[in-house]
Amino acid sequence: METQMSICEDESGEESEMDIFLRVIRTIPLRVKSSNMISDVKAKLHETVGVRASLQKLFYGDNHLMDDKTLADFGIARNSTLNMYISSESEEQIFIKTSKGNTITLEAKSWETIHTIKTKISEKEGVPLGQQALFYAGRSLEDIHSLNFYGIKKHSTLHLVFHNDGLQISVATPHGETITLDVKTSYTVYDVKMLIESKTGLQQRLQRLTYNDRTLQDSVTLAECEIHEHVVFKAIHLLILFQIFIVSGNTYTLDVYSNDTIDSIRGNIRSKLGALSVNQRIFFAGRRLDLEKTLEHYGIEKGSTLNLVSCVPSKTINPVVVDMYDGGTISLYAEMNSTTGELKAMIQERTHIPSKMQMLRHLDQCLDKDDHTLNDYSIGIGSRLFLGKQK
Repeated sequence: METQMSICEDESGEESEMDIFLRVIRTIPLRVKSSNMISDVKAKLHETVGVRASLQKLFYGDNHLMDDKTLADFGIARNSTLNMYISSESEEQIFIKTSKGNTITLEAKSWETIHTIKTKISEKEGVPLGQQALFYAGRSLEDIHSLNFYGIKKHSTLHLVFHNDGLQISVATPHGETITLDVKTSYTVYDVKMLIESKTGLQQRLQRLTYNDRTLQDSVTLAECEIHEHVVFKAIHLLILFQIFIVSGNTYTLDVYSNDTIDSIRGNIRSKLGALSVNQRIFFAGRRLDLEKTLEHYGIEKGSTLNLVSCVPSKTINPVVVDMYDGGTISLYAEMNSTTGELKAMIQERTHIPSKMQMLRHLDQCLDKDDHTLNDYSIGIGSRLFLGKQK
C-alpha cells in the first residue's frame, strides 16, 4: 500500500506555512511549506547563513535529502529538525581494517554517514551491508551518524567485523580446566568475561585475560585484539585475582594472581611492611619457596597461608665476598651447608639478577651444581667468588 502525506492547508484552503528547524552549529528556524523542494530549503539557508547551496548536505534522521525531492517526500512535518553538513571540496582517505586482516582504503567526507561508508565497502568488497559492523576506538558505530560525529578524521582507521564471523576460543584456567566458548569477533573482552562468568561462576571483576603474553582490556573487541582466525582453540588464559595470608608475627592479606612469582610476592610484602630482612624467607606447608617459581607451581590458592620466617644462620662464614661482573662487590652470610642454589637466591634478592642468569666461580671452579653445598666446593670464611652473567 502506498502511503501519502497530506499537505497542510489553512481555513481559506491555501497551503499554510510551517516551522522546521535546521541544525548547523546552532539551531535556526526556517519558514517552509511541505511542498518546498530540498533545493528551496538550501536557497533559504543560503540567504540566512551564507552557506552556498552546492556545499550543503542536508539530513533528516539517516536520510540524505536530495535536491529534487520535497519535504513531504521525506515525511518532514512541523517542528522537525534537520542536520546540515558543509561539504568540503575534496574527499579524505580513511582506512578500514577487516577482521580477516586486510586493510581497505576509502575516500570519504566528514559529513558522510556510517551507512554511506558501509555502502562504499559493499561496492568495493562485495560485503552485504547487513553483515557489516564498524568500530572506531572500541566503539560500535551506528548507521545514522556521520564520521564527524565520531571524531573520525583523515587517515583514521576503522575496524570492520563481519556479523557471521564466529569462532571458538578455549580458556585455560590456572587449575588446568579448559572451557570452550562460541564467540564472534565483534565481542568485547568484557563480553567474553561475562560468558566465562555464566559458564563457571567466576565473577567478571576477578578475571584477567591474556593473549600472547598481553593483557586484554575490557573495551576492545576480539577483532581489535587480532583474535579473528576461524580456529577451534585459541590460547586465552584466565587469571583469577584472589587473596592469600602472610603470617609474620601479625597476619596480613595480599591480593595476588596465580602466575605471580614468589619474588613479586616478596616485593608486595616489602611494600606492605615497609622493610624486609635479607634473611627472611617465605615458606608454604613447611617448604621454602623458590623466588623464580609461581604461586600456581606450589599449588597456592585462595585462602592459603604463607609464613615469613627469619632464617638466622647457625654456622656462618663471615662473610662470602662476591665480585660482580660490573666491578661492584657484595658480601653475603651463609651456612656451610647452604647450597649454591640458595646462594644464588640471596644474590637475586640483593641484585635482582635471576638465578638462572648467574655464573658463579670460586678460584678455577665453576659453581654449576645448584644442589651442591658451599662445603662441597671448599668455600670458607673470607672466600671470594666471581659473578658473571649469562646472556
